[in-house]
Amino acid sequence: MFPRISFSSIIVLGLALLAIFPIASDFQPGSQSTGGAEFALAAETAPPAKIEDFRRIAQELEALTPELMRKHGVVGAQIHLFGDPRGGRDRSVVFGHADADRTRAVQSETLFQAADLVRPLTAYLLLTQVQSEARSAGLDFEAAARAPLKALADFPVQNADEFADSARPAGQGLAPFSAYELLTMSSGLPPSRDGLIRGELERPDPDGYLRERLTLTHAPGDLFAVAPEGYAYAGKYLEARAGVAFDTQLRSVLSARFGVRAACVDRDQCPAAVQSLIADGTVHSGSYVFALDPPHVLYPAADSLWISAADYGRFLRRALQLANSDPVAAALFEPVRRSDAGLGGRAMGFQALRSSENISAETSAVAAQPSTAIYTGEGRQPGYSSYAFVTPEGRGAVLFCNSNERFFIREMVSYLYDRFALLETSPPAPSAAALEQAQELEGSYRARATVPARESLFSFLTDVRIRSGARQIDFGGVFQKEAGVQLYPIAPDLYLARGPVAMDGWRVKVRRDADGDVVGLDSDLVRYDRVHPLISAWAILMYLGMLTSLPVLFFMLFIIRRKSAALTQDSDANQQASSGSEPA
Repeated sequence: MFPRISFSSIIVLGLALLAIFPIASDFQPGSQSTGGAEFALAAETAPPAKIEDFRRIAQELEALTPELMRKHGVVGAQIHLFGDPRGGRDRSVVFGHADADRTRAVQSETLFQAADLVRPLTAYLLLTQVQSEARSAGLDFEAAARAPLKALADFPVQNADEFADSARPAGQGLAPFSAYELLTMSSGLPPSRDGLIRGELERPDPDGYLRERLTLTHAPGDLFAVAPEGYAYAGKYLEARAGVAFDTQLRSVLSARFGVRAACVDRDQCPAAVQSLIADGTVHSGSYVFALDPPHVLYPAADSLWISAADYGRFLRRALQLANSDPVAAALFEPVRRSDAGLGGRAMGFQALRSSENISAETSAVAAQPSTAIYTGEGRQPGYSSYAFVTPEGRGAVLFCNSNERFFIREMVSYLYDRFALLETSPPAPSAAALEQAQELEGSYRARATVPARESLFSFLTDVRIRSGARQIDFGGVFQKEAGVQLYPIAPDLYLARGPVAMDGWRVKVRRDADGDVVGLDSDLVRYDRVHPLISAWAILMYLGMLTSLPVLFFMLFIIRRKSAALTQDSDANQQASSGSEPA
């Protein structure tokens, strides 16, 4: 027999049960980067207009940028435009200050931390070394760059024998990966966010730190995974073969080969003449801006480069010019990680986007020759953000700021892509037929090789979801209530991702099995596998919410049962007392 429960107890129990359901409802699709949740914002750029030359773009930037800097708390910024198809000169525009106290104005020569943008330079140095070794041995450069590297005795890959095959025999003095695989982040090393340690912590031994992380999780060449350890290994390889510090090699090639005036990877080792030109990292909180304690950079070849936007633009332009005669420079712009002709992929230190084939030269006078590719790079360190892009025709831009403010970067990049006419600003809305076909794609998908092995239990947090509405196809992550990415059909089973996020401009292709059923998605860099709704992120988080709520529910039920039992006893006692006091 069930105990009698008061009305107030029922209300309390109902409120406790209702507390569970927001856990599931809060995790709706949002924006998505390379496997993880990103952000969504409404880009506030000027409407498309016909541009005469870079002078006009610079004038628009001078009007647009200060307002965006105030909006996002950015202290200082540099923007460099190069490759004007009208024959105009390259232009640099600068804004704000190089320090949190606002005592030093940003100049065109100010050095910013470009972070990941060092990687194309590391690639150029490593491929130049491979070319030199190939010539000495009478080998073809292309074959040497794709063959296993010589192993570094001081930096062994701990489990290389597990992935040995006929092309990579274990114990033959060879590394398990090639230069191409290292430089396109398909080396088999696990995804990682290591290499940057907070400045207030003790700095570990960089060599020991790297050795602990040289472990393969998948066969080299199989998957793209963001592993800065690959570039760190490349830096150690250069130092071992040349007997010269990586910083010295980089400064030498930048000066002699690319005409760069000032650059370095270690702030303390930068020439005394440019020390006063280095921008400090900043962070803002409300209306206040603070100087940021710089982190310990353990992998300079992957994560550190002090340079101006104009000098980095010179490197990009010169590299493209050299690509006509130098196989090493040409290799930088070869998207070797493009797994399908319809997708973009990974080049040496760059991401290779496919530009829209539907943009004509009439879209903008800047687009004298519509591009078929865009090579992009993005860097971020505490206190700094950077972005660079270049087309095969030699047009491009470099953007640096001394704030780790991705919203500012995204709005500026959206504006520049618009003015360079590189991506369709307003792709055609999906047709009714396309929306109906997209219903087949609806569901959850999980990214491969985007979570470090030690965090594999939380790989469900990389889940994304596709939903098709009345007018659009949304593609989003776990923690956003509104999708920041929309998919636009551009060919059968091929979509263009657009939105003010890192995935903007990627291609997404549907993967099917032999029966024609959708089993996953392939994007420019990340592969997704379809997952059953009952094991998707949303379901798992709901289960976890219910699990954490069970002790509370059991405790409340225990209290309710005790209270009901006490009320029952009191009622029985009152009845007995009432019956005992009645006259015989």
